[in-house]
Amino acid sequence: MNQIGHLKVLIELGAGMKAKTPDSPPETLMQVAKRMMSREIIELLGSYGVRS
Repeated sequence: MNQIGHLKVLIELGAGMKAKTPDSPPETLMQVAKRMMSREIIELLGSYGVRS
């Protein structure tokens, strides 16, 4: 829910960066960040090598 601090903790704890939502159609982390227009999260994910 656009909580950068929570995302950082999950990444540090080894959360799966290739996870997809259970929605139909499923979305990647980057797709959700782009849909929410969260530049900070897009940049954070990019710094970890996450692409679309």
